[in-house]
Amino acid sequence: MPAKPKDPQPDAYQGKEKDFQAVAEEWLIFNHYYRRTKKNIENPACKWWFLHYPNAHAKSNPLILDLILLREGRSKEIELKVQGGKIKPHQAQLIERGGAVAWNLRDLAAIVRAWEAEINKEDENKPGDCA
Repeated sequence: MPAKPKDPQPDAYQGKEKDFQAVAEEWLIFNHYYRRTKKNIENPACKWWFLHYPNAHAKSNPLILDLILLREGRSKEIELKVQGGKIKPHQAQLIERGGAVAWNLRDLAAIVRAWEAEINKEDENKPGDCA
């Protein structure tokens, strides 16, 4: 799992945050997540969603982290940071309340896979539709 937000990040993404955000979105799309758009909402095949608030929107809204993953009423917020990036106090509070911080693509993948496993385990424990 990713290090705590205050730990040093020697393997953090070395580029600009907007470049890391683009890489993160590409990875999510490759892994069958869909950007939440009107077109995708109408497609019943789309079950795993992501919302991304790019820099301009996120900076003016301290109430959410960079990425929000969605699946059938469940959500996971993720803050994307690069080398030299700082966790702001409101971000630290959201991370402590169940959000996560990804300093590189490996962190993002670990966070997403753990969240998916949690959902799949919960779904296994639900009663079936057998008559």
